[in-house]
Amino acid sequence: MIRKLLLALVIMMGFWQCKTQSSTQKNTTNNNQNTLQVPISRGTVRVIARLEKIKPAQKESNNSPNEAIIKIEKVVGKGAFFEGEVQQGKSLEVYFVKPFMLDKTGDAKGLKLQDKLQADIVYNLRATKVSKYHVVTYKKL
Repeated sequence: MIRKLLLALVIMMGFWQCKTQSSTQKNTTNNNQNTLQVPISRGTVRVIARLEKIKPAQKESNNSPNEAIIKIEKVVGKGAFFEGEVQQGKSLEVYFVKPFMLDKTGDAKGLKLQDKLQADIVYNLRATKVSKYHVVTYKKL
């Protein structure tokens, strides 16, 4: 009887610790070889997007812009429990968790307007002063 209870407990704990993740597919095109191949975290959506606009820095933010507008080209996948609405072809106002600096031409260092990037985005329902969509990580493609 105790063995059956312990076995049932171990099985239940195994199911409880499993997490649902969207698998990333390996594509053979050159652009997709540069994409992140790590699993998508819970509460996160991974997208391929273009940087459309960099919003000017606010005075209290150390003169480094954190906000931009990106246009979603492809939704690569969603982690479990992602609550936001991100759709292909839509523009999205985002907040970069790690600020990027501008160079002399007004472009972000490492990113320029119309550059393609892969970004992992979380939806922050409690955000009030900035966008509810936060870019946690990104990589220029």
